[in-house]
Amino acid sequence: MLMGVGSANLIYGSFFGIFSQALLSSGILLMKKGYSLKGSPQKRKKGQRIWTAGFIINNFYFFPLAGALKFLPPHIVGAFNGVGLVFIFWGTRVFLKEPLHGKTLWLSFLICINVALIGLQKKSLPANGYDPGSLFLFAGFPFLFVLAALVIPWFRKPFVAGALSGIFGSLAVVILDLFVVFEKGVDSFVSRLLLLLLYIIFSGLSFGALQYGYATGRLLSVIPGRYAFILLYPALLSAPALGIPVSSLDWVLLGLLFLLMSFLAFLSGDSINTKRKEP
Repeated sequence: MLMGVGSANLIYGSFFGIFSQALLSSGILLMKKGYSLKGSPQKRKKGQRIWTAGFIINNFYFFPLAGALKFLPPHIVGAFNGVGLVFIFWGTRVFLKEPLHGKTLWLSFLICINVALIGLQKKSLPANGYDPGSLFLFAGFPFLFVLAALVIPWFRKPFVAGALSGIFGSLAVVILDLFVVFEKGVDSFVSRLLLLLLYIIFSGLSFGALQYGYATGRLLSVIPGRYAFILLYPALLSAPALGIPVSSLDWVLLGLLFLLMSFLAFLSGDSINTKRKEP
């Protein structure tokens, strides 16, 4: 059963959650850097090496993520994506040399404070069991976007690819949570093997959507959609699918975090567009 979020669980869960986001963000930045190196064969080879390094680092994020889910429920672990977004935006400035708006520092600070409040205010989260029907219903939703993309060009935009990556990534996190935490609900070998297979499938779909977004747009046009949905989707399915209640205060803090992240993305995108218009 899921543990209550006491001080020790919060410390351990926060450490693993932030570490997982550091690995994930580093991998994303390296893969995007690899994509950006084009031209001569030498540059392309260097880009392939950088992309491969990012891919390897990206996949190691599974281990601290599983550690975080051992101590914290999915919607609180999902909130650490706010810190991951901060890593991404500062990484684009330092590593990818993309300009950032002057308010980025203050927004980054507010996002980190908001993430801390989401974790600190929660004292106990009893688990009431999970509902496979609700879980599969939520799992089927993103495939509507995939079908729409086959016939409607708008659904092929980088932001939508990022959103799909976030939804599939959220489903992978929830599946991993079931695999790691809910021993009594998924105690048979076949059930746990199926969960592991579903985790691999949704992780692969998330990765594929993200790579499509990288290939068709800038990093800052893909990442906001991913982080918006990977933040909110676990909270949406926590109660119906996992039996974990999400308090009103959690929803307020998650909504505020979503607005801060969206504003950060808007400012960063605006700063890039302004820079490109300068003679």
